[in-house]
Amino acid sequence: MPGLPPNPTVAEGLTRKTVRFLSALLMLLPGSFVMAGSWDYGANVGLNFNYNDNPTLADDDKDSESLSKMLASYNMDIIWQEPGKRFTFEPRVTRDYYFDSDNSDLENTDFFLPGQYIISRARDSFGVNFDYRERNVLSEDSTILESSDSANFRADDTQTTYGLGINYNLILTPVDQLTFLGRWGKIDFDREFTGRNDSDNWNFSGTYSHNISARQSVGFGLNYSNFEAEGKNCLNFFTVVPPELSFDPCQPTQINAVNNSETDNYSATLNYSVNLTPSLNFIAKFGKQKSESTTSIKDTNGNDLIPSTDTDQDGETYDFALNGDYQRYSFNLSAGRRVRPSTTGSAQNTTTLSLDQEYEITPKLTGKLLLEGIERESVIRESNDTDLADRKRRNYEGRLQLNWKIDRKWATVLRYTFRKKDFDRTATIDSIDATSNQINIGVTYSLKRIKR
Repeated sequence: MPGLPPNPTVAEGLTRKTVRFLSALLMLLPGSFVMAGSWDYGANVGLNFNYNDNPTLADDDKDSESLSKMLASYNMDIIWQEPGKRFTFEPRVTRDYYFDSDNSDLENTDFFLPGQYIISRARDSFGVNFDYRERNVLSEDSTILESSDSANFRADDTQTTYGLGINYNLILTPVDQLTFLGRWGKIDFDREFTGRNDSDNWNFSGTYSHNISARQSVGFGLNYSNFEAEGKNCLNFFTVVPPELSFDPCQPTQINAVNNSETDNYSATLNYSVNLTPSLNFIAKFGKQKSESTTSIKDTNGNDLIPSTDTDQDGETYDFALNGDYQRYSFNLSAGRRVRPSTTGSAQNTTTLSLDQEYEITPKLTGKLLLEGIERESVIRESNDTDLADRKRRNYEGRLQLNWKIDRKWATVLRYTFRKKDFDRTATIDSIDATSNQINIGVTYSLKRIKR
């Protein structure tokens, strides 16, 4: 196969087998897809040291345990292309190794398999993208009973994510174009009774844009999304539950409950973009959004434990972005607000603000800074079923990173991450204030580079 060395190392031999396997699969597609065009691939291995003083983001008032581990990774970039067609596949494999033997049961191998196929023609383009991920999850969990400290239990769970999307862009005239997007996603957790929810979601959108001039464009967009979630939990009661309604791992005063929710979102936006300078671009979207949510809590026999609730929300949605790309410095400043479903499916007003910067200190040394804040505001129904109470959750993250390219084969990274979350106190949930500090030191060795 073109581009492979004549005497590969063990890692390169594995790479060759992977490329051949993928080639055999792609041969099942229309003949012109594989017989013409060219293949290339890149691969690297990495080793990363990670220390976190509060990995589960438990409340600062609790005695959280720090965690140290090594993370080994193997990454590939596989490309097939011919004029007007391009296929990319980027498999990633990572493995955790914990220094403390007490955490050896948390060691896990994660897989990431994203890819896309794009066809480009003179007046239109079509793309398909796919994504499969299987990764370990650590979290704070108060409903798991196997831990002596159930309020700060690191649940060894596995999250599997599936994604499939299509996009189509059509140039109507030299100044008018249409874009259609569709995507399906699914999240599945291996463990139950953890407070987490499996989910399915669909999203469809269409956008029309018109170029006012060489620098400005206006347009509008329509979007629909559907989100369904289901999860099992242990529901507390003040009286002893009849034995036929209590199931492991719930306690005798708890019921095995099934949470179900579904949210439909509809939105319409007006869009505007302008190139302020050759290096500076501004994008704005503003519109209205409607959200319809239904939630229910039932026992395993399908009986209502808590009456189902229907919630409708109307609100504004907006997105603003300012992008700059200069010779040694680039940045992206963005802000947005929209109605999004939470992991339980209930509608939330979500506001985001982020700043992402990159600066080339020297040709081999690059610095990156990321600042991000997210606020989620949900509407929950009080016990009297007449009043609505707002519950706000805020997450903040700051990340400072230095990348050093030692030579063509070796590169190192040093990264510090600060995370913070807080919940407002409500009638049903106590306030939470949690912070964590994380340090990463990593080294990467390039086995092969893609020809540019």
